[in-house]
Amino acid sequence: EEYTMFLEKSGIFDLLQNHLVSNLVDYVTGVEVGMDTNGRKNRTGDAMENIVQSYLEAEGYILGENLFKEIEQNEIEEIFSVDLSAITN
Repeated sequence: EEYTMFLEKSGIFDLLQNHLVSNLVDYVTGVEVGMDTNGRKNRTGDAMENIVQSYLEAEGYILGENLFKEIEQNEIEEIFSVDLSAITN
């Protein structure tokens, strides 16, 4: 029952019923490869982020004071007293 609900909500039933996917095994393999590639990209990005952070901290930057990670628009506007609405959505 849960599998059926997942297949309906994810659109997989629609793909199969409307013949949008000609080979389900190839399709699933492609999804799996894409997920693995995305996971690897994220792990590599996290590792690089940590390396750069360690170099910046060695130069005296302090996380949360003058070094920020993955900061959001509203945080930038608040911390630096700027309005970014003209260049953002």
